[in-house]
This record gives sequence, C-alpha cells and structure tokens, in this order.
Amino acid sequence: MLRPLADPPSSSSGSRLRRPTRWLLVALSGACVCACDSGRAADEAPPPRAADPSAAAATEAAEAALGAEAAAEQAQAQAQAAELADGARASAATSTMHTMRWPLEVDEQVPAFADEARSVRLLRSIAVRARPDDSSEIVGTVARDIRTTWQRAATGPGCEGQWIELVPRGWVCDRYIEANKRGPWGVEMPRLDRGELVPGVYGRVNTEGAQSYIMQDDVLVAHRPLSGSVMVRRYGQATLPAPERAVRPEALAAKAGTKTGKDGKDGKDSKATNGGKPAAKPDADAAKPAAKTDADAAKPEGETAAKPKGGSDGEPAAASAASAEGAASAEGAAPVAAKPANAVPKTAEYWLIDRRAGEYVPASRIREFRPSEYQGVRLGDDSARALPLGFPLTRKRASSKVPVYSAAEGGRVLRRQAPREPVSVLETARDADGDAIAYRIDEGAWIRAHELRVAEAAEPPPHIEPYERWFDIDLDEQTLVAYEGTEPVYATLISTGSREHPTETGVYRIWIKFSETDMSDLASESPYSVSTVPWTQFFAKDLALHTAYWHDTFGTPRSHGCINLSPLDARFLYFWSSPQVPAGWSMAHGNVEYPGSIVRVRSSEDPEPELRGYAKRVYEARRANNPA
Repeated sequence: MLRPLADPPSSSSGSRLRRPTRWLLVALSGACVCACDSGRAADEAPPPRAADPSAAAATEAAEAALGAEAAAEQAQAQAQAAELADGARASAATSTMHTMRWPLEVDEQVPAFADEARSVRLLRSIAVRARPDDSSEIVGTVARDIRTTWQRAATGPGCEGQWIELVPRGWVCDRYIEANKRGPWGVEMPRLDRGELVPGVYGRVNTEGAQSYIMQDDVLVAHRPLSGSVMVRRYGQATLPAPERAVRPEALAAKAGTKTGKDGKDGKDSKATNGGKPAAKPDADAAKPAAKTDADAAKPEGETAAKPKGGSDGEPAAASAASAEGAASAEGAAPVAAKPANAVPKTAEYWLIDRRAGEYVPASRIREFRPSEYQGVRLGDDSARALPLGFPLTRKRASSKVPVYSAAEGGRVLRRQAPREPVSVLETARDADGDAIAYRIDEGAWIRAHELRVAEAAEPPPHIEPYERWFDIDLDEQTLVAYEGTEPVYATLISTGSREHPTETGVYRIWIKFSETDMSDLASESPYSVSTVPWTQFFAKDLALHTAYWHDTFGTPRSHGCINLSPLDARFLYFWSSPQVPAGWSMAHGNVEYPGSIVRVRSSEDPEPELRGYAKRVYEARRANNPA
C-alpha cells in the first residue's frame, strides 16, 4: 500500500526532488492503455517487503473493495471514451448531454467539514464526475494525496454522504476525501525532476529473436517474445544472473513435477516431444551469440540514441551447449551433468520494463533514447516574432545547415542557416504558376522554398468563439500554430503521418488528455508498442497530439498518423489547451459545456476540412441548446 505524503516534497542542499507517486489513470479502449507508476526513483527496482499477516489481510480487503470500485469506474470510462471517439453514441445519449449545464444547479449544501478544514485530501486516485451522481460523465482523474479546495456540497445517487464539488470543477463522494488543515497542494502530472525533458528513461528494443524475462522461484525464465517496434521505459535497473534456460514458466513447473503441461496430462507438454524424439531447441534468443545487440543494428533516420549504458555481458541467455541441453532437459529430454560447484554464474544488466508483471529485458538489447531539445517559438508583441515565420530544414538531412543565397534564383551562397532556427519571412518569390520558389529572410538574403517550412497566418474555422484556443496544423509544411481567437501565440515544427500512414484532414476537438499513456497497434502490418507517452491529447479515437521522445526529425512526416511533438512543445501545449488540466490531475475529459480545443488538420488538397467526430457532436449539441 502506498503511504500518504505528510507534506509536499522539498529539496535542500541543492538535492533533486524525488519524483512523487504517479497515479492510476482511467484506461482507454482501443489503441491506448494508461500507465501507472509507483513513485520510486527511475533507477530503483522495487524491493521485497515483509508484512504483518493480519494487517496485510485487512489492507488487502480494503484495497479489494476500492479496486472493485475503480474497475467499475474504468469500465464506464472505457465505454464513454469509445462512444465519444468513434461517433457511436445514440441520439438519446446526445440529448442527455444537451441537458447538462455548467455550472450545475443543485440542492446546494455546506460540507460537513467546512468549519475545520482549509482543504480536502484525496484518499485514492479518483474519477471526478460532471454531476453529483455516480452514473454521470467522468471529467477527469485526480491523484491520491492531492489537496484541493471545494466549492459546495450536494446529495445524489451513488454516495451515502455528500458529493463535494472540487475546484476548479467536478464532483467526488466524500467517502474518498478527508478534511485537512493545510492549504491546497498539487503537482504537475507527470512530475519532472529538475533538468528533465521527459519523466523517465526510454529506449528501443532490438527485437530480432528477442524475449523478455520474469523471475520465478529465483530463476529468470522466458516470459514472452518481442517483435515489431518496441519502445520501453526503464522503471528500474538490476544486475541479475543469466537464465540457465530460455523456456516458458510451464516448462520450469514440469521439471519440478507439477501437472501444468499444455495437454493437462501428468505435467507433459504434448508439443514437447515428437514421436519419442528430443524436444525442439530452446528459444532462438537463448542460443544467439551475445555480440549482436541493438547497438549493432542500423539506427533509424533521426532517432536519437544516448550513449550506451549498462553491462557488457551481452544477451543474458544460455550461451553454452550445456545451457541449451539444460533447457531440453526441462522439456523432457535426457538430463545433463550439473555444473561444477565452484562455477561463477554469468550476470548481465536488465531493464525493468513492467513493474506490475516484474518483466525484464536485457540492457544489451536496448538502445537508450536521448529526447530532443527542440522547441518552437512564442509569437506576439512580447516576443518580437510574427507570422509568416520560416524554419530552415533540408529534405536530405534534418541536422544539415541550409544555404542562404543572394538572390531568389541563382546568386551566391552568403552563409548557412542553422536548421530549424526560426526566421522571419519578408517576401515570397513565385514562378509563373504562382508557386513559391524562394523566401526572403533579410535584405538580399533568400532561402529556397523546398528548404524552408513556413507557418503562415490562417483564418479560424467556423464556430470558433472569441479568444478560444485552437490549433492549426498544416500537413504540407509540417507546422503547428496555436491561436487564441485570431491571434497566433505559438508556432513549431511537427511530424505527422508518413506516406504509408497519412494523417486524415478534418476539424477535430481534443476530447481527452492523459499525463502518460501507452500506445500500440500490434495487429497492423508494421506492429509497434510505445511505453508511457507523456502529455497526450486525443482528438480522435486513435489520433493524438503527443510527445515523441524517440526521434528528432520534427518537420518531416514519419508517424503512424498522430501528431508528433518534441517534449518541450508537448508539455507546453498540453497545459495551454482545453480542457485545462489542474495540478494533480492525471486525466482530463471534455464535455459539451467545457469542450476541448479545436484541432484543424488541413492540406493544400483539403484547405477547408469538415467537422469530424467529437467536434461535430459538440457543435450540434450547442446548436440544439441555442437554436438562435
């Protein structure tokens, strides 16, 4: 059980703040699965703990009760999320959304603790409801131990006591809060240590013949094969003995004489033998030489790898014939002689990639990422920046400097401009067909059009409210501009869908935000799995604005359809856009009265895209509420 924080963490003597607990998120159906983190430092593996049996039983019972409620909330959120995302919500349910009001009119009461508390503390991670009713829409998730103030109380279905309306929005049952004499306190989710770009250490697994491992009876055994593009987060790092056999856990049980064979007969595996012949050889990962690791693989274009760390013992699978024979013995083949008593077991470095399952991957199989430090620019009077704005970028190599010429056509090279360094666009030279051929960035200084990504001012889509925050995404130029009404306030480079996975044009709305979430598509022709992606904003069921900690080629299409942002851009835009994410919230959900920001995705082929999905339903609901 997690222990509550007595006070906000603080630092002294220049020491770094320890990352607080990351909290359970409400999961999404489909392509994203939300992550949770127990709050240990990134390099610590969770140590075993002894517990008093009676206390453990009481704790287990209490957590089981809360867990059942959390599971019910999660199931409801999954259904709600899927319906809103794919447009399957029935008209009757849409009519229910029409009746919602913000703020809500309720039978207002004074909280029972009002005279003795300055704040309330959340006793567990809890879903926040739109109304004082446990069947109402979920508008967010607040982390355990966060302290916040309240607005009012009310009675309603699903809570024996009072429903408490939190600041800035949403209702929770008083069963899950306690009065606190201290003032409000919350932390930005996910929490970053000083100097961090992302809240963890990540890497790509070389999955050729790879597998992960778990500990069973103090022996490291094979857990599952890894394939496709697999990116993982390091929750801990450990030096462990190399496994003596790369076999499945049931094979280990068979060796111990248990009846766990796949055919259910006397512990024998019907696939372990073939007409009396020895079983098949162990997993290819076990006999593979250690020298061929991910570090030897070709580095994908633009991917940013950190300096290799960890042990140099290579793949920690059985590296000898005796080990392979030992695996065969476990599967029912002839036994082999035991190792000498004085033999020194081989060890290797592992990453802990799944804290709950206790799943490890050899560090030699992982190339650690170095997240991009790229960041867009603020626009407006205080920044001295305005649109149109250009970002020099060659199509051959993102890190190459871009030549600046003395004339729009021809001319000599005056200098070379740093890639992605923003420049003002003062004039555009065009050919006879009206297509841009060069841009003037200074007196007598030109950059060729194909080597400059240009963010230009654009008219807002219909139905934008005055000063409403929204995004304009240009697929041709690979740029994003953030607006407040008609005023551009931020511009940056992005990476949208590749030619094989193009991003679909449309006018969308952000409907849900996650501080961190997993993303995967294991059924596609090019399967992938990406762990704990920070600052994710979904604007369609399987499309999101999110951090890309694995590459530094912003300005070039390369995603599976999502909008890739640098860590610095993703973090800024996550907290800038709607729905707002208060301190301590790990998820925020929009609704008709409090919708997410518009995201317009356009191209030269579709310059005025149509309303889609959630954005269309919000528009229709608002029009129904205000026919005039």
